[in-house]
Amino acid sequence: MKRLFTASFWGFLFLGLLLATDQLLLRIELPSSSYTALRTFYVDFRQRLIDGPGDEKTTINSPVVTKKPQSPPPVSVRESLPTTSPEPTSSKASGGYFYADEHGELLFVDRLDDVPEEYRDQAQPLQ
Repeated sequence: MKRLFTASFWGFLFLGLLLATDQLLLRIELPSSSYTALRTFYVDFRQRLIDGPGDEKTTINSPVVTKKPQSPPPVSVRESLPTTSPEPTSSKASGGYFYADEHGELLFVDRLDDVPEEYRDQAQPLQ
């Protein structure tokens, strides 16, 4: 019986402290900025809990997008592919050449004429 009384006592004490804190935050305004922020949050949070999820009485200060933006109609894959085939590029229009020197370092040049003569047979066009 004593354990039941003790558990009930602590339960009622906890609920009483919750009720006191609730009333303190609802009724008393203090000049502290942190208390004001806490009070504003708590009052708004409590009102949302009381209103429930189905009620639309609560207004939010920030703008909310409610309509989904219209997307363009779906395009088939065949319509999105280009109708002309790309022309194959020649080695001159490839954009340059690369070769390896005696140290194994890769070097890049714009023209085949820029490659030293001893490495011209190794030079390959960039693709």
